[in-house]
Amino acid sequence: MARKQGSHHFWRRDVKNTLLSFLKLSLRKLSYDLFIIFLDGIPVNTIHVNHAYKITQSVTKVCQLILVLMFTSFMFFSDAYAKDSSEMSAKVQLDTLIKHHQGDVIYLDFWASWCGPCRKSFPWMNKIQSEHQSEDFTVISINVDAEQTLATKFLKNNPAKFTVVYDPKGELARFFKIQGMPSSLIIDKKGKIKYTHSGFYTERTSQYEQEIKQLLAL
Repeated sequence: MARKQGSHHFWRRDVKNTLLSFLKLSLRKLSYDLFIIFLDGIPVNTIHVNHAYKITQSVTKVCQLILVLMFTSFMFFSDAYAKDSSEMSAKVQLDTLIKHHQGDVIYLDFWASWCGPCRKSFPWMNKIQSEHQSEDFTVISINVDAEQTLATKFLKNNPAKFTVVYDPKGELARFFKIQGMPSSLIIDKKGKIKYTHSGFYTERTSQYEQEIKQLLAL
């Protein structure tokens, strides 16, 4: 599936804010609560209030340290999880998408922000996506830019009405032995690659569409 950009960041932010709020509230109440608990267990006439308060403050500081350590540990593992999510294998994402579109004809396109012909292919891919999406057809594109910001900038000028998977490490490009940009594969309803194309040529779009229609008709 195409990555929901920033979804794990929103999740981490919400959890972090919740924990911070809980931590602040806990620390405000902790000193008072411990002090009352301490006094409840000892006759008032047998203790010195200032001494009891100092003891309670010491206990509070220890509890604060424990809470801070727990919070830090959580955020560390949260960061590790978020990193794993953000760097989730592009192949896993694509496998998930293909499974989701099982029984569909898939036009799988590889592109990069520096690729001139890719700018010409996007309007056409938007067109076939719109025309055939109700016929068990979908376009999935794979971006191979090492820096996702480059792809984001490209997409602002060349909007995609189809799914985009980011493959900064070139995992999928190697798996499919992609030689140039753009490259496309047309996959039939059984999940088999039936047609491959290197490059994009506007004068050949009728051929590409005919191949798609043939697979949709089966």
